[in-house]
Amino acid sequence: MHRAVSAVSDEIAPVLVVAELDDPRSLDRVMIELDGTPDKHRLGGNAIYFPLRSHCCARRPRPRACPYTYVGALLGLKPPTTVPAERSSPHFARVVLISVETR
Repeated sequence: MHRAVSAVSDEIAPVLVVAELDDPRSLDRVMIELDGTPDKHRLGGNAIYFPLRSHCCARRPRPRACPYTYVGALLGLKPPTTVPAERSSPHFARVVLISVETR
């Protein structure tokens, strides 16, 4: 985890502060260029994922909207359907079903 924190604070943050990011795709392109490897192993998955997720949370249209719904809308997917589990269950959780088209 220390490596991810170091990558974000030392390499990623200085680039993102001055970058013009219109959508998650532009951020993803910046992160790929910054990493410089085909499988993104130099910076690591956590160092790349969390800035991207933070960007999606900041850009979503409503403050409490799900960031994955925002990304899905950018990709042209239908909004996810939330199906509540049995509330009396001690392991109550919500299940999110996302429509994904296969090509």
